[in-house]
Amino acid sequence: MKTEFYEEIKNAFADIRFDPLGSIRAEITLKTAKRELKSEKATEDSKLLIYCIDTMFDILNERNKEKIYDFANLVHNMPEIPLGLRDFYSFTTDINSFREKYGTRYFEDFMKVRPRYSKYAPKNSWEYFLPNADNDFKEMHPVAYGWLRAFGVIALLLPMIIYLIVCFMNPYVFNNGFIMLGYAGSIMIGIGLFNIMAAFVHQYLGHKMTIICLGGGSFLVVLTYVIFRFMI
Repeated sequence: MKTEFYEEIKNAFADIRFDPLGSIRAEITLKTAKRELKSEKATEDSKLLIYCIDTMFDILNERNKEKIYDFANLVHNMPEIPLGLRDFYSFTTDINSFREKYGTRYFEDFMKVRPRYSKYAPKNSWEYFLPNADNDFKEMHPVAYGWLRAFGVIALLLPMIIYLIVCFMNPYVFNNGFIMLGYAGSIMIGIGLFNIMAAFVHQYLGHKMTIICLGGGSFLVVLTYVIFRFMI
């Protein structure tokens, strides 16, 4: 989908926010957008937007102006998620406030911990390296965050640990500088596995990153084995 498509959805929600019961054009835009979303391959992002559109119409039928405004105000920036500008967990505070006011049934299915994979790194991926990058996910899933953090560290370090154990079992390899090729490869594999785990907190850096790290790292490890097995 093009950027303009998501901008139209965003503007439609914004129009309803300012005209809760009279924005016919916005309703037509949302109905058209829903048909286009359903015609494409289903993704977590498309499922979320379809849910927002369906729920928006349900709330419009309730004719409660305050609730219509609150929901439109909550979701009008959610089209920025597929654009790579924000992630779902950045809406944690607003979602929790809406659920406290109108019921926990809203967004119930999307509150579950699910990975979000994408072909390319999102535009806001630089934010993943900030100290508070995990705060939104941690607020919504404090227990799961602890487990995912532990598994992430294990995924990052395990390839290096295994590689070093194998090297210590064959001490003579330390006499050759080629050992660093395999060590660099094990680091790359760890980064690739960590990137996969990061998808659960919606901080995945894209398939390209995963393929380069896992493929390139594995190649270096195998190359090191071949050098020591057949050339030295």
